[in-house]
Amino acid sequence: MRIFNRTVLILAFALAPVAANAQTASSSDAPAVRGWADFGVRGSSLTGDASRYERYRDLGDGLFLEGFRLTSDKNGWILDLRADHAGRSDQRYLGTFVRPGKFKGYGMWDQIPMLLSRSTRTPYTEVRPGEFRLDDAVQLQLEDLSGTAQSDALFALVNGSPTFELKSKRHSAEGGFEFFPVPEASFKVVVKRTMRSGAQPYGGSFGHSQVAEFPATIDHTLTDFDASAELERGQVLLRGGYTGSWFKNDVTSIIFDNPIRGIDATNGSSAGRVSLPVGNTRLGVNGMVSIKMPKKSRLTAYASVSTLRDDNGMILPQTIN
Repeated sequence: MRIFNRTVLILAFALAPVAANAQTASSSDAPAVRGWADFGVRGSSLTGDASRYERYRDLGDGLFLEGFRLTSDKNGWILDLRADHAGRSDQRYLGTFVRPGKFKGYGMWDQIPMLLSRSTRTPYTEVRPGEFRLDDAVQLQLEDLSGTAQSDALFALVNGSPTFELKSKRHSAEGGFEFFPVPEASFKVVVKRTMRSGAQPYGGSFGHSQVAEFPATIDHTLTDFDASAELERGQVLLRGGYTGSWFKNDVTSIIFDNPIRGIDATNGSSAGRVSLPVGNTRLGVNGMVSIKMPKKSRLTAYASVSTLRDDNGMILPQTIN
């Protein structure tokens, strides 16, 4: 495999606002706002397996904003804004805002693409999310063949199918803050939501010589929540927290046709089914007491209680029919 990348044009521009008297100001009089941006134009020429070149990133041609930074320090607040690969499928944004000794907060958006292949083929058609079917006439035709003829027909069926991109994407949004009402106490909250969609390679078996492969649909979300409070009084440290995690999967099973059997029989099925993870919820509370002891020792007690529940997690039967 050979991969070539030719950059057509790269432009970089640095933003660094300074005060009018910056040339004479001392280091303690640094500007309140400063930042920079890196942008340009990209053109690429590729040979070989291009999907390996962009597996977890977006290097498409055209304009790009590679990076952006902006920092502000004003009225006791520190603001920091960051962007990477803005406008691309692998973009990332982060913002933090801090008032030292009083408050810390942040927000983040992150995208991770996953490009597995641009030349994937499959004879299956997804008639609805999680259900992959073959033409009944094709199944019956392949069932009447045997040995080398059947293998050659399967190979021709796959090679005659149209190609498509096999890919998925993961988007994450996260935010949180930490508040200090008094120097001895703090309250912290973090929330994160991750969404994944697209498709991934999947397979099912009807026996050692009967295997089906298809692009299984991905459509699930995960939400995590964490809140805690802490108080320190003299020799005693108290901490309590609450955690929650909610997983939702919109495709909990996959149905697929047997490529070499069109009619059900006692020794084989014309279709199969496999299960995927079902939605679930986990909730928990925890608490801790820690006491300083003589000779730099500490006595700590910790307790935690949690529950885990599946959302309609019934067990699927081994066969579909």
